[in-house]
Amino acid sequence: MLDTLGYFLLRGFAAFMRVLPLDAALACGAWIGRAAYYCRTGKSIGYLNLKAAFQGEKTLPEIKRIARESLENLGRSAVEILRLPLTDKAYFENYIKIPEASRVFEALEKKRGLIYLSPHFGNWELLHARTVFLGVPSKVLVRGQKWGKISAYFDRLRTVHGSELIGRESSVKEFIRALQKGHTVAIAADQLTRTGATVEFFGRKTLAPAGFIEIARRTGAPILPIFDVRTSGSSHRVDVLPPLEVHGEDKAEDDLQHYYRILEDYIRKYPEQWLWEHKRWKFCFTKNILILSDGKPGHESQSRAVAEILESVKEDKPHYEFRKHVIRVEFRSPWYRYLLAAALPIMLPFIRSRIELLRFFLSRECYEKLAPCYADFVISCGSSLIPLSLLVAKENKARKILLMKPSFPFHQTKFDLIVAPRHDAPVRGKNVIYTEITPNLVSDITVQREAEKLTARVGLNGRRVVSVFIGGDTSRYSMQRENVEQAMDRILEAGRASDAQILVTTSRRTRRDIETLVKQKFSSEKACRLVVIANEANIENVTYGMMGVSDTVFVTEDSVSMISEAASSGKNVVILKVGTGQVAPKFVRFQQNLVNRHLARIVGPQKISVNCLASVRVNGKPDPVEESRRLIREKLMEML
Repeated sequence: MLDTLGYFLLRGFAAFMRVLPLDAALACGAWIGRAAYYCRTGKSIGYLNLKAAFQGEKTLPEIKRIARESLENLGRSAVEILRLPLTDKAYFENYIKIPEASRVFEALEKKRGLIYLSPHFGNWELLHARTVFLGVPSKVLVRGQKWGKISAYFDRLRTVHGSELIGRESSVKEFIRALQKGHTVAIAADQLTRTGATVEFFGRKTLAPAGFIEIARRTGAPILPIFDVRTSGSSHRVDVLPPLEVHGEDKAEDDLQHYYRILEDYIRKYPEQWLWEHKRWKFCFTKNILILSDGKPGHESQSRAVAEILESVKEDKPHYEFRKHVIRVEFRSPWYRYLLAAALPIMLPFIRSRIELLRFFLSRECYEKLAPCYADFVISCGSSLIPLSLLVAKENKARKILLMKPSFPFHQTKFDLIVAPRHDAPVRGKNVIYTEITPNLVSDITVQREAEKLTARVGLNGRRVVSVFIGGDTSRYSMQRENVEQAMDRILEAGRASDAQILVTTSRRTRRDIETLVKQKFSSEKACRLVVIANEANIENVTYGMMGVSDTVFVTEDSVSMISEAASSGKNVVILKVGTGQVAPKFVRFQQNLVNRHLARIVGPQKISVNCLASVRVNGKPDPVEESRRLIREKLMEML
């Protein structure tokens, strides 16, 4: 029904375009293309393709201009096709110039047939009619469309001057047969394909049809790249490039890559003349990961950890490559964060290609980094980032990964994957993964590498090593100096009794009086080999090195992230209760889950003894840390 209705409307529109003067008809086509651009702004494939292709090279206004002009060119081209029955040899000779036409005849002299590579550039359909009037009619390889009557109408227009069509269902046989008879065959080798060879196109690995390279190698037919360049409204210039060199079978991918470099060069020179409104990179092996950071080290560490799990997919799928960007989100003021959350329902449906609206909410530096950034995955952790992550993912049509239970009023179905710690009491769903600990960057390779560096730095001698990680206050939690001092004394006693070497580090949240206490207690202690005051002179990745060399890790109760990293190291973990005030119930559940899983023990200062240096881990039981990583990795592979 729709096909029939569309067919008659198209016939009526074609009749109207043939009545109008040429310039008026082309102006009408350009106007229709512009209207289509504004109507499709919210779901424009061309805008996304341009943003990915020219990320960091062109500004958003330039990208929008190219996307608009590309559809305007498509509108003009459609009108030219509808007017083909009015054209003749004089028309083509007047409006379509071929400066290098001699290359076509030189290629045909080989009597092996000829392959035209005519991408969706300028008005590629006019090329086939133009070659007819050169005395070189061509057979055109076409792909069937879902609108039968409309497609058949366009096919009749394509052949009005003598070109012939080769359908995809019998394309290879007819392709070879035509070349063997010395005919020319025109194909567009820039289209989406599910199979083929991998090429790099605008910096992204994607599949490209490679069959024409093999056919040319087998038949000896030369390959001529041809580009139609619209020089003005109705005038065109056809650039016939020198024949592509076709080498042996083992060089087929190199030959294909060479053509795609030529294609990319032409598109960069005339970007508005290529058909961007096409899912060219649907099968793409280059994935951009965008991490939105709220500035909290623990949250960023979790996001980086999930990004690393995603990058590990290369072990099973080596053809994939990942590019990671971390952007520190800064709002113009705290009030703008809440204002963005309030405006989200209005902005979300229309944000694509209107990302400039975020300029009102974000700091200038943050906006300038975020707006041009293209992403396939958006990873965030922290409730303050949820509205922004949804908007950025919508802008880029990206997968959304949230590392927490979505806070009200955001629903779990808004996200492709939620990685929620079990203590967060997460909602249930197919897109939710529960973890005993938060994702983190601790891995065997990282820990071993940093342990070797730290051993060389401080000169550890093989004796037992005890590490102490001291955090700081939060909004509802405060460390009690007396408890911290008692815990330090008891740790020192246990260390002396076991002849252990002691390593200590504070965090950037540690209070000044606690830092002073740490220096007083540990700096003069002979068994203490390292004291790091993070706010004075931090050492890069020192926490991973300390975990790597340690037998036992003491960590204060205030930081879920630090406790999670300690538990992930596989070492004996002791959680120190040294604070006053209320610890959030979900943090209490988190710590108790670790105890129940034999990943840690919880002690107060008075309970610290040599016995704490004995591991609570049970050999032979499944490792919940590795199990969580495996589940996350499997889900991410499904998302690819």
